[in-house]
Amino acid sequence: MSSIPVRSHSDLVGWPTDDPARERSDRALCFLLCVYLATLVLEGPLRYGLLLVGAPNALYVRDLIALGTLGFLLTRGVVVDRWLDPLLAWSAAIFGLHAAIALMRGLPVFQVLFGLKIFMSVAYGMAMWRLIQPRFQSALMVAAVVYVITLCGIALNLFLEQLPWEGIEYQNAFTTVATTREWSAHGVRRLPGFARASYGAAMILGITGALAMVWLEKRSHRALIAVLTLLGISATTTKGMLLAFAVVAAALLVGAGRRGARSGHRMVTAMCALSFMLPSLVLLLNLSGSAPRDLPPLLMSAWERVSSVWPEALMLLSNGVAAILGTGVGGIGTPQLYGEAPHQYVSPDNLLLFAVVTFGLLGVLYYLLPAMATSRVLKRESDRVGESYTALVLLAYGYGIATPIVQDSFFAISLGCCLGVALLSSDSTGDAVPPRL
Repeated sequence: MSSIPVRSHSDLVGWPTDDPARERSDRALCFLLCVYLATLVLEGPLRYGLLLVGAPNALYVRDLIALGTLGFLLTRGVVVDRWLDPLLAWSAAIFGLHAAIALMRGLPVFQVLFGLKIFMSVAYGMAMWRLIQPRFQSALMVAAVVYVITLCGIALNLFLEQLPWEGIEYQNAFTTVATTREWSAHGVRRLPGFARASYGAAMILGITGALAMVWLEKRSHRALIAVLTLLGISATTTKGMLLAFAVVAAALLVGAGRRGARSGHRMVTAMCALSFMLPSLVLLLNLSGSAPRDLPPLLMSAWERVSSVWPEALMLLSNGVAAILGTGVGGIGTPQLYGEAPHQYVSPDNLLLFAVVTFGLLGVLYYLLPAMATSRVLKRESDRVGESYTALVLLAYGYGIATPIVQDSFFAISLGCCLGVALLSSDSTGDAVPPRL
Protein backbone atom coordinates (compact mmCIF):
# COMPACT_ATOMS: atom_id res chain seq x y z
CA MET A 1 0.00 0.00 0.00
CA SER A 2 2.99 2.31 0.52
CA SER A 3 3.45 2.41 -3.27
CA ILE A 4 -0.05 3.83 -3.75
CA PRO A 5 0.03 7.62 -3.40
CA VAL A 6 -2.70 9.60 -1.69
CA ARG A 7 -3.40 12.29 -4.27
CA SER A 8 -4.15 15.82 -3.11
CA HIS A 9 -6.98 18.15 -4.07
CA SER A 10 -4.76 20.33 -6.22
CA ASP A 11 -3.52 17.28 -8.10
CA LEU A 12 -7.10 16.40 -9.01
CA VAL A 13 -8.07 19.84 -10.31
CA GLY A 14 -8.34 19.37 -14.05
CA TRP A 15 -8.61 15.57 -13.75
CA PRO A 16 -9.02 14.34 -17.35
CA THR A 17 -12.65 14.02 -18.39
CA ASP A 18 -12.07 12.69 -21.92
CA ASP A 19 -12.15 9.05 -20.83
CA PRO A 20 -15.56 7.75 -22.03
CA ALA A 21 -15.50 4.71 -19.76
CA ARG A 22 -14.79 6.80 -16.67
CA GLU A 23 -17.44 9.35 -17.62
CA ARG A 24 -20.05 6.61 -18.08
CA SER A 25 -19.21 5.02 -14.75
CA ASP A 26 -19.32 8.38 -12.97
CA ARG A 27 -22.70 9.18 -14.48
CA ALA A 28 -23.97 5.75 -13.48
CA LEU A 29 -22.85 6.32 -9.88
CA CYS A 30 -24.58 9.71 -9.83
CA PHE A 31 -27.75 8.10 -11.18
CA LEU A 32 -27.59 5.44 -8.46
CA LEU A 33 -27.23 8.21 -5.88
CA CYS A 34 -30.44 9.76 -7.23
CA VAL A 35 -32.15 6.36 -6.95
CA TYR A 36 -30.97 6.01 -3.36
CA LEU A 37 -32.22 9.47 -2.46
CA ALA A 38 -35.55 8.76 -4.19
CA THR A 39 -36.11 5.79 -1.88
CA LEU A 40 -35.73 8.17 1.07
CA VAL A 41 -37.90 10.91 -0.39
CA LEU A 42 -40.70 8.45 -1.28
CA GLU A 43 -40.12 6.01 1.56
CA GLY A 44 -43.71 6.03 2.83
CA PRO A 45 -45.46 4.91 -0.38
CA LEU A 46 -42.49 2.71 -1.30
CA ARG A 47 -42.69 0.74 1.93
CA TYR A 48 -46.45 0.49 1.47
CA GLY A 49 -46.09 -0.81 -2.10
CA LEU A 50 -43.48 -3.40 -1.11
CA LEU A 51 -45.71 -4.52 1.76
CA LEU A 52 -48.62 -5.04 -0.66
CA VAL A 53 -46.50 -7.33 -2.86
CA GLY A 54 -45.18 -9.24 0.16
CA ALA A 55 -41.58 -8.01 -0.01
CA PRO A 56 -41.27 -5.26 2.64
CA ASN A 57 -37.63 -6.03 3.41
CA ALA A 58 -36.61 -5.51 -0.23
CA LEU A 59 -36.22 -1.82 0.62
CA TYR A 60 -32.95 -2.51 2.41
CA VAL A 61 -31.37 -3.56 -0.88
CA ARG A 62 -30.80 0.17 -1.38
CA ASP A 63 -27.92 0.00 1.12
CA LEU A 64 -26.02 -2.02 -1.49
CA ILE A 65 -25.92 1.14 -3.62
CA ALA A 66 -23.88 3.01 -1.01
CA LEU A 67 -21.74 -0.01 -0.13
CA GLY A 68 -21.15 -0.92 -3.78
CA THR A 69 -20.25 2.66 -4.71
CA LEU A 70 -17.67 2.90 -1.93
CA GLY A 71 -16.19 -0.44 -2.96
CA PHE A 72 -16.11 0.51 -6.64
CA LEU A 73 -14.45 3.90 -6.07
CA LEU A 74 -11.87 2.36 -3.75
CA THR A 75 -11.08 -0.44 -6.20
CA ARG A 76 -10.92 1.89 -9.20
CA GLY A 77 -8.60 4.25 -7.38
CA VAL A 78 -6.19 1.59 -6.14
CA VAL A 79 -6.22 -0.84 -9.07
CA VAL A 80 -6.78 1.42 -12.09
CA ASP A 81 -5.48 4.86 -11.10
CA ARG A 82 -2.90 3.67 -8.57
CA TRP A 83 -3.84 6.29 -6.01
CA LEU A 84 -5.92 6.36 -2.86
CA ASP A 85 -8.59 9.05 -2.54
CA PRO A 86 -7.91 10.86 0.76
CA LEU A 87 -11.66 11.16 1.40
CA LEU A 88 -12.02 7.38 1.26
CA ALA A 89 -8.86 6.97 3.32
CA TRP A 90 -10.03 9.39 6.02
CA SER A 91 -13.51 7.89 6.30
CA ALA A 92 -12.16 4.33 6.44
CA ALA A 93 -9.57 5.27 9.06
CA ILE A 94 -11.97 7.24 11.27
CA PHE A 95 -14.88 4.81 11.27
CA GLY A 96 -12.57 1.79 11.39
CA LEU A 97 -10.80 3.20 14.45
CA HIS A 98 -14.01 3.89 16.36
CA ALA A 99 -15.51 0.55 15.34
CA ALA A 100 -12.44 -1.14 16.81
CA ILE A 101 -12.88 0.87 20.02
CA ALA A 102 -16.50 -0.29 20.23
CA LEU A 103 -15.48 -3.94 19.82
CA MET A 104 -12.74 -3.59 22.44
CA ARG A 105 -15.32 -2.16 24.85
CA GLY A 106 -17.38 -5.31 24.39
CA LEU A 107 -20.21 -4.01 22.20
CA PRO A 108 -21.93 -6.82 20.26
CA VAL A 109 -20.73 -7.22 16.68
CA PHE A 110 -24.20 -6.66 15.20
CA GLN A 111 -24.61 -3.44 17.18
CA VAL A 112 -21.29 -2.15 15.83
CA LEU A 113 -22.23 -3.17 12.28
CA PHE A 114 -25.52 -1.31 12.63
CA GLY A 115 -23.57 1.75 13.75
CA LEU A 116 -21.31 1.43 10.71
CA LYS A 117 -24.43 1.23 8.53
CA ILE A 118 -25.51 4.63 9.87
CA PHE A 119 -22.13 6.24 9.29
CA MET A 120 -21.83 4.59 5.87
CA SER A 121 -24.15 7.31 4.58
CA VAL A 122 -21.66 9.95 5.74
CA ALA A 123 -18.79 8.13 4.02
CA TYR A 124 -20.97 7.74 0.92
CA GLY A 125 -21.57 11.48 0.75
CA MET A 126 -17.86 12.19 1.23
CA ALA A 127 -16.89 9.84 -1.60
CA MET A 128 -19.58 11.11 -3.98
CA TRP A 129 -18.50 14.75 -3.64
CA ARG A 130 -15.72 14.11 -6.17
CA LEU A 131 -18.39 13.19 -8.73
CA ILE A 132 -20.93 15.83 -7.71
CA GLN A 133 -18.56 18.81 -7.85
CA PRO A 134 -18.16 18.95 -11.66
CA ARG A 135 -21.93 18.38 -11.99
CA PHE A 136 -22.98 20.78 -9.27
CA GLN A 137 -25.42 22.74 -11.41
CA SER A 138 -27.23 19.48 -12.23
CA ALA A 139 -27.17 18.55 -8.55
CA LEU A 140 -28.96 21.79 -7.68
CA MET A 141 -31.60 21.02 -10.31
CA VAL A 142 -32.14 17.56 -8.81
CA ALA A 143 -32.49 19.16 -5.38
CA ALA A 144 -35.13 21.51 -6.78
CA VAL A 145 -37.11 18.56 -8.18
CA VAL A 146 -36.89 16.73 -4.83
CA TYR A 147 -38.03 19.93 -3.12
CA VAL A 148 -41.18 20.17 -5.27
CA ILE A 149 -42.00 16.49 -4.70
CA THR A 150 -41.58 16.77 -0.93
CA LEU A 151 -43.59 19.98 -0.70
CA CYS A 152 -46.39 18.44 -2.79
CA GLY A 153 -46.40 15.39 -0.53
CA ILE A 154 -46.89 17.52 2.57
CA ALA A 155 -49.62 19.56 0.83
CA LEU A 156 -51.40 16.37 -0.25
CA ASN A 157 -51.14 15.02 3.29
CA LEU A 158 -52.66 18.25 4.61
CA PHE A 159 -55.49 18.14 2.07
CA LEU A 160 -56.38 14.44 2.48
CA GLU A 161 -55.67 14.50 6.25
CA GLN A 162 -54.37 10.91 6.18
CA LEU A 163 -52.50 9.10 3.42
CA PRO A 164 -53.15 5.37 2.77
CA TRP A 165 -49.76 4.22 4.06
CA GLU A 166 -49.73 6.13 7.36
CA GLY A 167 -49.48 4.03 10.51
CA ILE A 168 -49.42 0.57 8.86
CA GLU A 169 -47.06 -1.79 10.71
CA TYR A 170 -45.42 -5.09 9.77
CA GLN A 171 -42.93 -7.50 11.30
CA ASN A 172 -39.42 -7.93 9.94
CA ALA A 173 -36.64 -10.24 11.13
CA PHE A 174 -35.82 -8.03 14.13
CA THR A 175 -38.75 -5.90 15.21
CA THR A 176 -42.05 -4.26 14.27
CA VAL A 177 -41.67 -1.63 11.54
CA ALA A 178 -44.11 1.06 10.43
CA THR A 179 -44.46 2.08 6.79
CA THR A 180 -44.95 5.64 8.02
CA ARG A 181 -44.95 6.87 11.60
CA GLU A 182 -48.33 8.25 12.61
CA TRP A 183 -48.18 10.59 15.58
CA SER A 184 -49.24 13.97 16.87
CA ALA A 185 -47.82 16.79 19.01
CA HIS A 186 -50.19 18.38 21.53
CA GLY A 187 -53.20 17.23 19.52
CA VAL A 188 -51.82 18.40 16.15
CA ARG A 189 -51.04 15.69 13.59
CA ARG A 190 -47.47 15.64 12.34
CA LEU A 191 -47.60 15.26 8.57
CA PRO A 192 -44.98 13.03 6.91
CA GLY A 193 -46.06 13.52 3.30
CA PHE A 194 -44.21 11.01 1.15
CA ALA A 195 -41.40 10.55 3.69
CA ARG A 196 -41.42 7.96 6.44
CA ALA A 197 -41.80 10.43 9.30
CA SER A 198 -42.66 14.09 9.73
CA TYR A 199 -39.19 15.06 10.87
CA GLY A 200 -37.78 13.25 7.81
CA ALA A 201 -40.00 15.32 5.54
CA ALA A 202 -38.87 18.47 7.37
CA MET A 203 -35.21 17.51 6.95
CA ILE A 204 -35.58 16.86 3.22
CA LEU A 205 -37.59 20.05 2.74
CA GLY A 206 -35.07 22.14 4.67
CA ILE A 207 -32.05 20.77 2.78
CA THR A 208 -33.56 20.92 -0.69
CA GLY A 209 -35.25 24.24 0.04
CA ALA A 210 -31.86 25.77 0.88
CA LEU A 211 -30.32 24.31 -2.29
CA ALA A 212 -33.27 25.53 -4.36
CA MET A 213 -32.67 29.04 -3.01
CA VAL A 214 -29.02 28.77 -4.04
CA TRP A 215 -30.08 27.64 -7.51
CA LEU A 216 -32.32 30.69 -7.96
CA GLU A 217 -30.47 33.99 -8.25
CA LYS A 218 -33.31 36.51 -7.94
CA ARG A 219 -34.01 37.56 -4.37
CA SER A 220 -37.78 37.53 -4.99
CA HIS A 221 -37.60 33.89 -6.09
CA ARG A 222 -35.52 33.00 -3.05
CA ALA A 223 -38.02 34.75 -0.79
CA LEU A 224 -40.87 32.74 -2.32
CA ILE A 225 -39.02 29.46 -1.73
CA ALA A 226 -38.26 30.54 1.84
CA VAL A 227 -41.92 31.25 2.61
CA LEU A 228 -43.14 27.99 1.04
CA THR A 229 -40.48 26.01 2.89
CA LEU A 230 -41.31 27.55 6.25
CA LEU A 231 -45.00 26.79 5.69
CA GLY A 232 -44.20 23.21 4.70
CA ILE A 233 -41.95 22.62 7.71
CA SER A 234 -44.62 24.16 9.96
CA ALA A 235 -47.08 21.51 8.73
CA THR A 236 -44.70 18.82 10.00
CA THR A 237 -44.53 20.62 13.40
CA THR A 238 -40.74 20.13 13.42
CA LYS A 239 -39.75 23.16 15.48
CA GLY A 240 -35.99 22.61 15.36
CA MET A 241 -35.83 22.54 11.56
CA LEU A 242 -38.22 25.49 11.37
CA LEU A 243 -35.87 27.66 13.43
CA ALA A 244 -32.75 26.38 11.66
CA PHE A 245 -34.17 27.01 8.19
CA ALA A 246 -35.29 30.52 9.21
CA VAL A 247 -31.63 31.31 9.94
CA VAL A 248 -30.52 29.78 6.63
CA ALA A 249 -33.17 31.70 4.70
CA ALA A 250 -32.01 34.93 6.29
CA ALA A 251 -28.41 34.16 5.32
CA LEU A 252 -29.33 33.39 1.70
CA LEU A 253 -31.56 36.46 1.38
CA VAL A 254 -28.84 38.85 2.55
CA GLY A 255 -27.26 38.64 -0.88
CA ALA A 256 -26.47 36.29 -3.71
CA GLY A 257 -23.06 34.98 -4.65
CA ARG A 258 -19.89 35.54 -2.67
CA ARG A 259 -21.32 38.34 -0.50
CA GLY A 260 -24.13 36.09 0.74
CA ALA A 261 -21.71 33.25 1.36
CA ARG A 262 -19.42 35.46 3.45
CA SER A 263 -22.30 36.63 5.62
CA GLY A 264 -23.21 32.96 5.95
CA HIS A 265 -19.70 32.29 7.20
CA ARG A 266 -20.21 34.65 10.12
CA MET A 267 -23.56 33.02 10.86
CA VAL A 268 -21.96 29.55 10.76
CA THR A 269 -19.42 30.63 13.37
CA ALA A 270 -22.15 32.05 15.60
CA MET A 271 -24.43 29.02 15.18
CA CYS A 272 -21.57 26.62 15.89
CA ALA A 273 -20.69 28.52 19.07
CA LEU A 274 -24.32 28.53 20.18
CA SER A 275 -24.81 24.83 19.48
CA PHE A 276 -21.60 24.07 21.39
CA MET A 277 -22.33 26.23 24.42
CA LEU A 278 -26.02 25.40 24.86
CA PRO A 279 -25.70 21.72 25.88
CA SER A 280 -22.55 22.52 27.86
CA LEU A 281 -24.35 25.22 29.83
CA VAL A 282 -27.45 23.08 30.38
CA LEU A 283 -25.40 20.18 31.71
CA LEU A 284 -23.41 22.46 34.01
CA LEU A 285 -26.62 23.97 35.43
CA ASN A 286 -28.03 20.49 36.16
CA LEU A 287 -31.65 21.16 35.25
CA SER A 288 -32.88 17.71 36.30
CA GLY A 289 -36.26 17.59 38.00
CA SER A 290 -39.83 18.51 37.25
CA ALA A 291 -40.64 21.14 34.68
CA PRO A 292 -41.74 24.57 35.92
CA ARG A 293 -45.49 24.81 36.36
CA ASP A 294 -45.81 27.85 34.12
CA LEU A 295 -43.87 26.26 31.28
CA PRO A 296 -45.92 26.37 28.02
CA PRO A 297 -46.84 22.93 26.59
CA LEU A 298 -44.95 23.84 23.44
CA LEU A 299 -41.66 23.90 25.40
CA MET A 300 -42.33 20.76 27.42
CA SER A 301 -40.48 18.46 25.00
CA ALA A 302 -37.50 20.80 25.06
CA TRP A 303 -37.43 20.69 28.85
CA GLU A 304 -37.55 16.90 28.87
CA ARG A 305 -34.66 16.83 26.42
CA VAL A 306 -32.34 19.10 28.39
CA SER A 307 -33.31 17.84 31.86
CA SER A 308 -33.20 14.09 31.29
CA VAL A 309 -32.20 12.94 27.79
CA TRP A 310 -28.95 14.91 27.51
CA PRO A 311 -27.64 13.84 30.97
CA GLU A 312 -28.61 10.21 30.23
CA ALA A 313 -26.54 10.33 27.05
CA LEU A 314 -23.39 11.36 28.90
CA MET A 315 -23.96 8.60 31.46
CA LEU A 316 -23.12 6.11 28.70
CA LEU A 317 -19.51 7.25 28.94
CA SER A 318 -17.41 5.39 31.48
CA ASN A 319 -14.77 7.03 33.64
CA GLY A 320 -11.10 7.27 32.73
CA VAL A 321 -9.77 6.34 29.31
CA ALA A 322 -13.19 5.12 28.11
CA ALA A 323 -14.57 8.64 28.52
CA ILE A 324 -11.75 10.00 26.35
CA LEU A 325 -12.19 7.39 23.61
CA GLY A 326 -16.00 7.35 23.65
CA THR A 327 -18.30 4.36 23.36
CA GLY A 328 -17.30 3.70 19.77
CA VAL A 329 -19.48 3.28 16.69
CA GLY A 330 -22.93 1.97 17.58
CA GLY A 331 -22.65 2.86 21.26
CA ILE A 332 -25.58 5.29 21.31
CA GLY A 333 -28.87 5.72 19.51
CA THR A 334 -30.76 3.23 17.34
CA PRO A 335 -27.96 0.57 17.25
CA GLN A 336 -28.44 0.08 21.01
CA LEU A 337 -31.84 -1.47 20.33
CA TYR A 338 -30.08 -4.36 18.56
CA GLY A 339 -27.45 -4.99 21.23
CA GLU A 340 -27.47 -6.91 24.49
CA ALA A 341 -28.88 -4.02 26.55
CA PRO A 342 -31.75 -2.38 24.62
CA HIS A 343 -33.13 -1.07 27.92
CA GLN A 344 -30.18 1.35 28.02
CA TYR A 345 -31.24 2.93 24.72
CA VAL A 346 -30.68 6.67 24.61
CA SER A 347 -31.31 8.99 21.70
CA PRO A 348 -29.35 12.11 22.73
CA ASP A 349 -31.40 14.48 20.54
CA ASN A 350 -28.26 16.54 20.06
CA LEU A 351 -25.56 16.22 17.42
CA LEU A 352 -22.70 17.36 19.66
CA LEU A 353 -23.56 14.86 22.41
CA PHE A 354 -23.99 12.12 19.80
CA ALA A 355 -20.48 12.88 18.51
CA VAL A 356 -18.89 13.10 21.96
CA VAL A 357 -20.47 9.88 23.26
CA THR A 358 -19.55 8.00 20.07
CA PHE A 359 -16.08 9.40 19.36
CA GLY A 360 -14.95 10.80 22.73
CA LEU A 361 -12.78 13.90 22.66
CA LEU A 362 -12.16 13.43 18.94
CA GLY A 363 -15.88 13.97 18.49
CA VAL A 364 -15.39 17.62 19.45
CA LEU A 365 -12.86 18.00 16.63
CA TYR A 366 -15.16 16.29 14.13
CA TYR A 367 -18.00 18.55 15.24
CA LEU A 368 -16.01 21.77 14.82
CA LEU A 369 -14.41 20.82 11.48
CA PRO A 370 -17.13 22.20 9.16
CA ALA A 371 -17.13 25.57 10.91
CA MET A 372 -13.33 25.80 10.94
CA ALA A 373 -13.16 25.01 7.22
CA THR A 374 -15.80 27.51 6.08
CA SER A 375 -13.37 30.34 5.30
CA ARG A 376 -11.14 28.06 3.22
CA VAL A 377 -14.13 26.63 1.37
CA LEU A 378 -15.27 30.11 0.35
CA LYS A 379 -11.82 30.88 -1.06
CA ARG A 380 -11.41 27.66 -3.04
CA GLU A 381 -14.88 26.78 -4.28
CA SER A 382 -17.38 28.42 -6.61
CA ASP A 383 -19.96 30.89 -5.34
CA ARG A 384 -22.79 28.37 -5.47
CA VAL A 385 -20.77 25.65 -3.77
CA GLY A 386 -19.81 28.15 -1.07
CA GLU A 387 -23.40 29.23 -0.52
CA SER A 388 -24.62 25.62 -0.47
CA TYR A 389 -21.91 24.62 1.99
CA THR A 390 -22.67 27.41 4.45
CA ALA A 391 -26.42 26.76 4.16
CA LEU A 392 -26.12 23.03 4.85
CA VAL A 393 -23.65 23.52 7.70
CA LEU A 394 -25.98 26.10 9.24
CA LEU A 395 -28.81 23.57 9.03
CA ALA A 396 -26.62 20.88 10.58
CA TYR A 397 -25.59 23.01 13.55
CA GLY A 398 -29.01 24.58 13.97
CA TYR A 399 -31.14 21.46 13.74
CA GLY A 400 -28.40 19.41 15.39
CA ILE A 401 -29.21 21.18 18.65
CA ALA A 402 -32.43 19.17 18.77
CA THR A 403 -31.58 15.89 17.01
CA PRO A 404 -28.66 13.61 16.02
CA ILE A 405 -29.06 14.28 12.31
CA VAL A 406 -26.53 11.64 11.18
CA GLN A 407 -29.11 8.94 11.94
CA ASP A 408 -31.15 10.26 8.99
CA SER A 409 -29.61 8.97 5.75
CA PHE A 410 -30.65 11.96 3.64
CA PHE A 411 -29.07 14.43 6.04
CA ALA A 412 -26.05 12.14 6.58
CA ILE A 413 -25.28 12.07 2.84
CA SER A 414 -25.58 15.87 2.67
CA LEU A 415 -23.33 16.21 5.70
CA GLY A 416 -20.86 13.79 4.12
CA CYS A 417 -20.64 16.01 1.04
CA CYS A 418 -19.95 18.99 3.29
CA LEU A 419 -17.21 17.08 5.10
CA GLY A 420 -15.73 16.18 1.74
CA VAL A 421 -15.63 19.86 0.77
CA ALA A 422 -14.14 20.77 4.16
CA LEU A 423 -11.39 18.13 4.05
CA LEU A 424 -10.38 18.96 0.49
CA SER A 425 -10.23 22.66 1.32
CA SER A 426 -7.61 21.95 4.00
CA ASP A 427 -5.14 20.88 1.30
CA SER A 428 -2.87 23.85 0.64
CA THR A 429 -0.36 22.09 -1.60
CA GLY A 430 -1.41 24.10 -4.61
CA ASP A 431 -3.09 27.30 -5.65
CA ALA A 432 -5.33 25.82 -8.35
CA VAL A 433 -8.99 26.68 -8.00
CA PRO A 434 -11.84 24.64 -9.51
CA PRO A 435 -13.76 26.27 -12.36
CA ARG A 436 -16.49 28.59 -11.15
CA LEU A 437 -20.08 27.85 -12.12
